[in-house]
Amino acid sequence: MPSVISQQDRVPNWDEWRGERGAAVTKIVLGKNDDKADGNSLSLGPLPDGFAAIFPNFKRLHLWNCTGFTTLPVLPAGLTGLDLQGCATLVALPTLPARLDMLDLGGRVGLSAFSQPPLVC
Repeated sequence: MPSVISQQDRVPNWDEWRGERGAAVTKIVLGKNDDKADGNSLSLGPLPDGFAAIFPNFKRLHLWNCTGFTTLPVLPAGLTGLDLQGCATLVALPTLPARLDMLDLGGRVGLSAFSQPPLVC
């Protein structure tokens, strides 16, 4: 059964999601979107090494007003949506999966490097 990780105020314990439980995750939503953030951010820190291996089947990643990381790890090839609104400490993105059909960098501050040209819709 598909699973969603949704945490507004705390960082998930990534170790709890290794194995079959992580393979069932299809969507990850961390932080609060702009209208609910009230100037507060979630201090996420770097996403774990092997992120794509922990969550091989997830399709959507939403990081809203999260800080504490400067780049993202390698993302799963099947990722179709990436929403990074208000992630002020993010300065670079890895190569984005070919299937990506939604990229939202709203409220971005500091993004200075893509490892590929930006998507044009």
